[in-house]
Amino acid sequence: MHLFPLSIPFPLLSEWIIIVFFFFILLILCGIGTIDNFTGFLLL
Repeated sequence: MHLFPLSIPFPLLSEWIIIVFFFFILLILCGIGTIDNFTGFLLL
């Protein structure tokens, strides 16, 4: 069942979760300088 008929094979759902989680960590690490209080609250 292909909802999106693209030539590029989609990775597994678990791989997408890892990619999104890693990207979210990168956003936190890049935004520590400006939103340190917000990230500190999330990491508690």
